[in-house]
Amino acid sequence: MRLDQVLTLTEGLALAQELANPRWRGPIEVRGVHQERGGSIWQFAFALDEASCSWSMQSEGGFEQWFEDGVLHGVDAPVEFSFERSLPSAISMAVPECMRWWGRERESFAPVLVQRIGEHSLLVTFEHVEDPAFRTTLVVDERDWIARRRIDFGEITVITEVRRVVRWAKLPRPSFSPLTGPIATVY
Repeated sequence: MRLDQVLTLTEGLALAQELANPRWRGPIEVRGVHQERGGSIWQFAFALDEASCSWSMQSEGGFEQWFEDGVLHGVDAPVEFSFERSLPSAISMAVPECMRWWGRERESFAPVLVQRIGEHSLLVTFEHVEDPAFRTTLVVDERDWIARRRIDFGEITVITEVRRVVRWAKLPRPSFSPLTGPIATVY
């Protein structure tokens, strides 16, 4: 992995695979927070099992959706999707190579720079293919290769907890504690 050097499009595509290869693909449960451009903040929780291509997600306010056997549930009527296309942006942080930012066909962003920050994190900067001044970032934790922080279009998503579990199961309704201050950055 090339650090602190501008990447070519080919190197950016290879980076997606480098991030995916060492990751454990068993079931996990994740919690996080999302802040929208307008300032509203909501918490979420999801369970994901890459091996079975299954996930479930719930957020504050009762929104729930899940994906099993190639079918997305919870939006309107059940709809067939590929696993990669079914992933909400928060869940895609657990499988960063599935994000639509790597410069593949019809993707608007491509990685241009990877930098080490803190003790165990990589900061990946993405640039819009038609406007190099338009950038977005992703922080990937090298301990488990899951993205912990994404800043995109003025919105921020932060993964606050990742837990390995024995087997994947659709999440029961989680309880969310009120947020009491800024979320600490641990890089």
